[in-house]
Amino acid sequence: MSDAGKRGPVDEQKMEVLKKEATDLRQKIDSQRRDVRDKSLVFTLEEDKSVKIIGAFYFKQRRRLFNHTGRVAHEGKIYDAHWCEKDSRHIVSAGQEGNLIVWDTWDGNKVEAIRPKSQWVTAVAFANSGRSVACGGLDNIVRTFQVDYPDEGNVEATSSTLKPKEPTAELAGHRAMVSKIRFISDTQILSSALDDSLVIWDTTRKIMTAKLKGHSEAGVTSFDFLDDAKNTVASCGLDQTCRIWDLRTNSCVSTMTGHTGDINALARHPCGTAFGTASSDGSVRLWDVRADQVVEVYQRSQADLATMGIHEEFHTLTFSKSGRLLFTGVIEKDVEQDGARDTGTNGENIAPKTSIQIWDVLNGDLFMDEKLQRKATEFNKKATVLQVSPDGNALMTAGWDKQISIWFPPQGETSAHE
Repeated sequence: MSDAGKRGPVDEQKMEVLKKEATDLRQKIDSQRRDVRDKSLVFTLEEDKSVKIIGAFYFKQRRRLFNHTGRVAHEGKIYDAHWCEKDSRHIVSAGQEGNLIVWDTWDGNKVEAIRPKSQWVTAVAFANSGRSVACGGLDNIVRTFQVDYPDEGNVEATSSTLKPKEPTAELAGHRAMVSKIRFISDTQILSSALDDSLVIWDTTRKIMTAKLKGHSEAGVTSFDFLDDAKNTVASCGLDQTCRIWDLRTNSCVSTMTGHTGDINALARHPCGTAFGTASSDGSVRLWDVRADQVVEVYQRSQADLATMGIHEEFHTLTFSKSGRLLFTGVIEKDVEQDGARDTGTNGENIAPKTSIQIWDVLNGDLFMDEKLQRKATEFNKKATVLQVSPDGNALMTAGWDKQISIWFPPQGETSAHE
């Protein structure tokens, strides 16, 4: 018998021992987490009578952005969009037709239209300075482009007239579709992909400077910076875990579990020590980095959903500027049609109803804004983007209806809803 054959049984025994040790350690960590979780947010709100209760409110649609047709913003489904942090005025969006469009949300004009070499763009980002944008997609490459702001006018953004624009940088290194991009600075980018990694890029030298690996091969779906200095990042993936990364050491400092389905999106809570996740398991969870665990779960009653014969899958989320309100995009699927395709052979949506839910983060109340619901019901297609502007004065919605809408959020939030 070969040496390999002799080692086989011994290796299996060692593996079983290691698996048991890992399971025991995981159970010990979970037990310690439960021991320190003495209160929920809802219980805290009941104790603290000084917290103001939010009353009824509504959203006002400020502007819809249109392309040359005057009906929609893009010729195809909108996969991603991102606010400019510098001015809370401009946004960049990516459509299925392959175009990037930079918009001025104040007057509705198109500042610039960019056609990348690859038309399969799934993620976009605005640089902190507003002078450049980045995109990535199904070709696994991250590209950056300079934004040229015209003195006046509304640029043409038709696929038939746009020619591919040369990027200022092409960054190759991912092994699967790019899922999200954000600028760390004007010369650094962090991107995630449906492989097992997040990558830090130097756009000046056009090289990868670090690769953060920890999620399974299923893929990293989203991430967000937890602090203003952008030293700490929270990520999530199809492995149903959340991970906290220290970009100063490029290491994973915490792994959190709790979801039982794919985690589709992650967003920082404005307090800087918490973040939210949206999952296909029908829940949105609020995680606290200090407690190293989930502190609140937002979901409708399972009994109510069962009565309606549906289950919900959350796919996007964002917080208001104060952190008191949580906006979520949800797909309501018929239980009997679970697993059905979202689109038919002709590309039209055949499955589920889409809705936008608004939650009170503190007490878990669910609000239904009629205008936002009517907007979601009109296109009855997936809302891929929900983002509050950096200054907190506007909410952007975009999705497979090819439209981008800018909404006024409730002014003053808690003070306006006594």
